[in-house]
Amino acid sequence: MVPAVISKTLPTDILKKQELMGWNSTNNTNQRKRYHERRGAERFFGYFMLLMILEKRLNLDQIGLGPSEISLIGQNIKSRTKIYSSTGDEMCDPAVSEDLHHVRPDTEFCLLECSAAFNKLSQQEKKYAHYLSRACWYGGLIVLYQEKFERLVLESEAGKNDPEGIAGLWNSLSYRMYSLEERHRVLGLGPKCTSSYYSFTCDMDDAKLAQEFMLSKNLAAFNTRLIKKSLHEYEIRLASSETGDGVVPGCDKCLLGSHEFTAEGADAPVTFHITRGDYSKLLAKVVTCFEKAREFATTEAESRMLDGYIVSFTTGSVPSHMDMARIWIKNKSPAVETFFAFLESYRDPLGVRAEFEAFVGFVNKERSAKYQELVNNTERLLKTLPWPAEYEMDKFLRPDTLSIDLLTYGASGVPDGCNIPYSYDDIRQDEGFKNVTFFNKVNVDCYIGETFIDDKDKDLYLKLMAPTYELHVGLHELFGHGSGKLFNEDFDGNLNFDINTVRHTETGEPISSWYKPGETWDTKFPSFGASYEECRAECVALYMIDNEDILRIFDHEHDGDDVVYVVWLSLMRTSLLALEFYTPETTTWRSAHMRAWFVILRVLLEAGQGFLEISEITGSDGNPDFVIRIDRQKIHTVGKPALGNFLRKLQTYRAIGDFAEAKKIYDHYSEVPEDGDVKFLALRDVVLARRIPRKIFVQHNTVIDEGD
Repeated sequence: MVPAVISKTLPTDILKKQELMGWNSTNNTNQRKRYHERRGAERFFGYFMLLMILEKRLNLDQIGLGPSEISLIGQNIKSRTKIYSSTGDEMCDPAVSEDLHHVRPDTEFCLLECSAAFNKLSQQEKKYAHYLSRACWYGGLIVLYQEKFERLVLESEAGKNDPEGIAGLWNSLSYRMYSLEERHRVLGLGPKCTSSYYSFTCDMDDAKLAQEFMLSKNLAAFNTRLIKKSLHEYEIRLASSETGDGVVPGCDKCLLGSHEFTAEGADAPVTFHITRGDYSKLLAKVVTCFEKAREFATTEAESRMLDGYIVSFTTGSVPSHMDMARIWIKNKSPAVETFFAFLESYRDPLGVRAEFEAFVGFVNKERSAKYQELVNNTERLLKTLPWPAEYEMDKFLRPDTLSIDLLTYGASGVPDGCNIPYSYDDIRQDEGFKNVTFFNKVNVDCYIGETFIDDKDKDLYLKLMAPTYELHVGLHELFGHGSGKLFNEDFDGNLNFDINTVRHTETGEPISSWYKPGETWDTKFPSFGASYEECRAECVALYMIDNEDILRIFDHEHDGDDVVYVVWLSLMRTSLLALEFYTPETTTWRSAHMRAWFVILRVLLEAGQGFLEISEITGSDGNPDFVIRIDRQKIHTVGKPALGNFLRKLQTYRAIGDFAEAKKIYDHYSEVPEDGDVKFLALRDVVLARRIPRKIFVQHNTVIDEGD
């Protein structure tokens, strides 16, 4: 999935204090203490809402805030100007200057416009979309628990009913909201980090122990949190609207309850308590919206899909959600497209627990036709990738490939597109998937500045940035995430490859490792797997961009060479911008996507032969600057062969589940050396000095008129 930034405008009846927090802010100290222990660093939503109001981009009625709430927000913002400004899947740098935590006055707000598409729907389809949108908003609030939590969004009704309570709530949250203490800034495990997927007492050893236990129970971690109750006692919480005992469909009938477990090599057992009801109040509202949306479903498949969602989010069952996904992938080209899931595990330090994400949008069939033509040529196009046929899917299950105008994306950020069901590789490989591009997001996010572009390239770069960006996103999602086989063994001992004939692409030896029953990409490649897969997808998109058939489908027969050049140049620039999200003091990356882009930069710099050059200069303002240049004549002779060799290795280690070799090569190219021809840390200083604020995206909200 391509990264993006925070995007929130909230319906006025959602953020009631009791529903969001689950406790009374004016009493119960122990509950409040546990609440704070669950919280991590906070985004800056309240500030931006205030900024939009002050600039008259929003009025109070639109967002349900009264003057007293605005005054309260304003007083605290005035006294605490430092704002946590990390967005997308990144974590905040523990040693960077405070300037990086200030909101820039030139930050751009962009509306994800979809009115025209919405107005083309029938009344039934509009109501179907409306209730799914409400479910997105309610479910999206789960992210407040999962990631950057102490988000104060005051609602006028609550402020009038309990002004002292609201003021107390703000006072109890504001310190952590604006705190720049080290632990409050960094996502991770251990005493210097924070993660709300785990209690503060958990470290990486605890996370790995719990994962070993969950694998023994065939229990997916996507919708769980881990709480360490004592030295030898843990609680695993499933997200569900139901609380208490019962059966989780698709799981062991005795799953809920207490279990003793002795890890491999351990001397004594530990106890795991599996419970459910995490985020129960929010998920209850999500389920209610599903029930209302079902009344306006236009097909049997949509009704069955909603039934599956209801079972999954009511009981906490991942198997039920997977069954829903099997129905969803067969619901071809609906007028209103939607998906809800604990989807991506970028922010989990172990890489197995996922963020809640949900979207609803409208399919543009005319724009989708181009992508469908791409799908129709898939079998032939996949043969051009740099690995043997045995490493490709046995049969490419042609996905529904859609261009969508988003109405709502309920999560911490809005991506440019996605390939789903993202977390269920067995379904994607054996049964099918959907590939979606969010056109109204891509359309306003394609321009990300022209810093570090040579003056002679700027006109062409600006001319082709928008069309090449859409094409790049489409290839990344469809062929990047939609290609490449995983070698696995089923529970009956059957392999999905011929062990007697298939050979390791790098050694020529027989295949000696693969995914055993119950193992998945997420469990086999924890911690760095998300970045690795994004890197593979980006490499595929870059490798395929020069294909004549692809260029023809997207109407670039006559300017194809320019398109290829701009895509390569743009990605190299983005790879340098990624240095903002590298932490020199800990030598760690704070973003899966940024790390992936930088890895590609290192690979292509290593290719040498004058293909890629980074030159330090003095900018027109007299300050340090640099430019990046690509010899466009060497894209085919130097750049693409080097990229292909690296991509083949990525796919091979992924296919056979070789964690050690995958980590070795990926860690090597993730390093940010300062002793070579390119002084990356010096470049990082320039990147930080010349950074452009990332856009803030504003979404529509729907209401049903009285009497409708």
